[in-house]
Amino acid sequence: MENAQQRCCTGCGALLSRFNQRRQCALCERGMAPKADAAFWAEPEVMGALRRWDFGAVVRLYRRHTGLPQAAVARLVGIDQAEVSRLENGRKTIRDRHQLQQWAKGLGIPPALIAPLPAESAALVPVRAQRRSTPEKAATAGIWDDPAVIADQLTAITSVNVDTAVLSQFARSVDSIVTSYETGGPQSLAPVGAQLRSSLHALLSGRQHPGQRQKLYVLAAQAAGLLGYMAVNAGRPAAAKAYCAEAFQLAEEVQDVELMAWVRGTQSLEAYYAGQYREAHDLADAGVRLALGSPQAVRLLVNGKARALGKLHERRAAERAIGEALALTERVGTPLGLTPCISFEPYGLARTLANAATVHMALGDTPKVLSYADQVAQHVQEADSAWSRALIALDVAASYLHGPNPEVEQSMDLGRAALHSGGANPIRSVVQRAAELQQLAAPWSHLDAVVEYGVALAQWRVQKAAYIVEA
Repeated sequence: MENAQQRCCTGCGALLSRFNQRRQCALCERGMAPKADAAFWAEPEVMGALRRWDFGAVVRLYRRHTGLPQAAVARLVGIDQAEVSRLENGRKTIRDRHQLQQWAKGLGIPPALIAPLPAESAALVPVRAQRRSTPEKAATAGIWDDPAVIADQLTAITSVNVDTAVLSQFARSVDSIVTSYETGGPQSLAPVGAQLRSSLHALLSGRQHPGQRQKLYVLAAQAAGLLGYMAVNAGRPAAAKAYCAEAFQLAEEVQDVELMAWVRGTQSLEAYYAGQYREAHDLADAGVRLALGSPQAVRLLVNGKARALGKLHERRAAERAIGEALALTERVGTPLGLTPCISFEPYGLARTLANAATVHMALGDTPKVLSYADQVAQHVQEADSAWSRALIALDVAASYLHGPNPEVEQSMDLGRAALHSGGANPIRSVVQRAAELQQLAAPWSHLDAVVEYGVALAQWRVQKAAYIVEA
């Protein structure tokens, strides 16, 4: 009987009950049929299979993602299940444009992700030419290409694996890491950055138009740069150096000078936390020369050169670098607030002043530390940056230990408060500055306030052990 014949769902291809009179299964009728979303097609493993034209792998990944059987996939594409089985087992390949279009439509493969068609066999060209030739045209038959071949050649060289939407999505991913970094921290966001970098590398192994490729290079450089910065904050110097080297080379390939300068600033930061202050200064100085007076130079001057010079106790040079940074800030009109520490955008005034406070803390100039700290206090609170609050507080605490009349108890009280305000995932700079405060307080180790700070610091290290990495 006709109503007892077994049929397939017209939506997903799944087998229907023999007595089900509907054209679709219940899931398809509700719009809930398993499908491969955009995230699936953006996975590096899937893009790699498409790039290699390994449709057997594509089908295996697709079925694993959706849970569909081979029969359902066959129904979607409009072929026999045996063809799907042969494709998955490597006994069949796709090398025909019509078949490609059939699979792309059936599975919903984004056209931008399909690699150009493999070159047609040269043996086919004379055959087509002969069919269209006449004796009168025989003498010139070898001069002109077959129009169909010309069209295929144009398709081959203009087919790309990215489009504007894909590039925009990756740019948003970069922005998301930047804006959420001070709440998520490197431990949470490094895996996100690593996946972003991997996806960009996979795309770069394909083909793009020149403008698209340039944007991909910039995005890949930014992804590597973000990972380099996170590695610095996580106390992973070897990884930081490798990521930064990659970021600089990619930025250099497309002559993105401001991004190159940003990378030099991050390399300077790594050297600074490694205690290599002269190298930190020289890297930042190289970045300043690249930036050529652009807003990017503010970070290089105050976070790179001035902080390193402060540690080297070169007061006049350090103050000169701070002055240059503040003059450039006023000239180019950078933002007033506390910009994200990992941002590719220029430093805001509040972050510049916070770094100036750190410089003067190293120089033992308590009044200037307190002055800068007062100027940025409101911005730090508005930015809700736990790391910045802790770092400013630790700088002020350290400044209280300088001068002829050190205020040890006030320093230690502020130091303990800074540990509590440093957030759930402290970065390397907070860890190092908290330890430096203890070292500065060593001459007063007999005082109860110093002992209590030492106990609080030890307990804090135990509580934050999962985030603290000693370099």
